[in-house]
Amino acid sequence: MILRERRPSDFAELCEIDRLCFPPGIAYPPQDLAHWLRQRGSFVIVAEDEEKQKVAGFILARKQHGSSGHIITVDILPEYRRCGLGTALIERAHERLKRMEARRVRLEASVENPSAVAFYQKLGYQIVGRIPRYYLDSIDAWVMSKELT
Repeated sequence: MILRERRPSDFAELCEIDRLCFPPGIAYPPQDLAHWLRQRGSFVIVAEDEEKQKVAGFILARKQHGSSGHIITVDILPEYRRCGLGTALIERAHERLKRMEARRVRLEASVENPSAVAFYQKLGYQIVGRIPRYYLDSIDAWVMSKELT
């Protein structure tokens, strides 16, 4: 498995992976994913299975104004989960955000996804807020934050 920068030719595969990782209404439509990619400070790190020559997952993050970073999405195909790939992608994104002078990073996670919340807490994220009806205009999200040191 290698971690690399996104290539323009990855776009369709990233959209498909996002669609497979999240239910309709939560998965980003291609136009929304394209919007995030165009934002200043946005980047994608891709995990590629070299043997199978396919993308196994990716992380989309963004350095925002000031000293904040934002993890927009972490998508890992089911057959590649629970092998450290998510941790590797997040750690690489943290490194990149630090180089961009971010001092903290935040993300959102569904209150109905305790395994994701536990995963992020294991990586040092803390719950700092709650956004009502964030997903599908009906499911709340935890706002989670971590100081980058």
